[in-house]
Amino acid sequence: MELADALQDIITKFAKHLEIKGVDYVFFGSPTGDKLLRGDLDVYSPNEPRFDEAVKTFCQHYQLLLVGKTFHATGVRYDIAFKLEGATYIFPGPDLLKYPTWKVKGKLNVDFTSVIKHRERSPNGYFEPNNHSAFLFYLIKKIDKKAISKLEFDYLVSLYNAQERNIDSALQQLWKAKGSDVALCFKQKDMVGFESISEALFEELASQQSFDFERLFYNIKRIAFRLSKRTGLHVVFMGPDGSGKSTIISLSTPLLKNSFRGVEYIHFRPNLANKSSQSGYSVVSDPHKSKARGYLGSLMKLCYLVGDYFIGYLVKVLPLLVKSRLVMFDRYYQDLMVDPIRYRHKGPNWCLTLLGKIVPNPDLFILMDAPAEVLQERKQEVSIEESRRQRDAYLELFEQLPNAYVVDTSKNIDDAVNETVGILVNYMSRRLTTRNESKLSYGQKN
Repeated sequence: MELADALQDIITKFAKHLEIKGVDYVFFGSPTGDKLLRGDLDVYSPNEPRFDEAVKTFCQHYQLLLVGKTFHATGVRYDIAFKLEGATYIFPGPDLLKYPTWKVKGKLNVDFTSVIKHRERSPNGYFEPNNHSAFLFYLIKKIDKKAISKLEFDYLVSLYNAQERNIDSALQQLWKAKGSDVALCFKQKDMVGFESISEALFEELASQQSFDFERLFYNIKRIAFRLSKRTGLHVVFMGPDGSGKSTIISLSTPLLKNSFRGVEYIHFRPNLANKSSQSGYSVVSDPHKSKARGYLGSLMKLCYLVGDYFIGYLVKVLPLLVKSRLVMFDRYYQDLMVDPIRYRHKGPNWCLTLLGKIVPNPDLFILMDAPAEVLQERKQEVSIEESRRQRDAYLELFEQLPNAYVVDTSKNIDDAVNETVGILVNYMSRRLTTRNESKLSYGQKN
């Protein structure tokens, strides 16, 4: 089964499950498996608690993993992991709309009670809004984001052509000065013209926006919740040269990125002195070539590194985690303990251990492990004896680290990637079950 077909199957089963559980809903954007390869599934339901429970029972019934629940400005997004032919993928959605659109003069510019009442059954079997409601919702969403693609504009044109008269009237009510201009853009399929007036449309809509205390209160709680229970993930990959760290990171990222609002790759340390996480990093062909610093120089450098890790976490890494980013480190502070020569360190081990207590631990440590003979086949930057020593040192270290996992990278690379992704999604699922998101629940219980 292709990935798009698998996503389509999930959408269909999810819609049926919602109906079995008696949950009213509409899917926006005429979602298909192909579309979900490019974005998430926008859903509106008038009762969030029942919808939330339906998502959980859906995952249980079909043996899926609920790995993410992210509260954002307009709603809450669920991320669901599933397996396809041995590989793990993340279903991008459903994204439940709590505050689906703006209020203009105290009223929603899309009447969602009417949306539910007049919803229609799509050819794919799920409920979606009629063309009039779908057009207004999607148009305002694109204006709010200040971005629209050719594919998205063509979709709006198709909705407009289906109910031109009713939509023209609604556009005139929303934009007194520009309503007819908007209609003309869709009549003439003029995307350039629409983009030229989109900023004016945004400003006019914003000027009519009424203050919403309920939404303000929700956003205050949401931000506080995101600060205390971060939805991003901080992962450290370690291992000797030739163990496959870079390969596993590059192949795992596409399978994981749907559950995050971006991916940040950092080598060894936060590197606050440079804006780019890659600044100052280059491929090392002989890691033991440089002469070690003296005792005092090693101690000073170590203090600098610890400060960079501690302050860098607060200033650089933590904000990314709050913003739901996946932060992946290739090497970390503990590499100093395994291979001090690489970092020109000549100080005592007790000093590394003591100062290391200040360094923030990631959510997960993952060791890329392979026999020394395999490491030497891939890279000959150190002797085989040194490869054996480093491997043993890493394995011993990982017996002491929290949330530490070992992945055998000497086997098939696809198996190693699948195991790595499995470690991350299982951790995310366990983390979610220990959190209490009910305090952010919004909606009435039946």
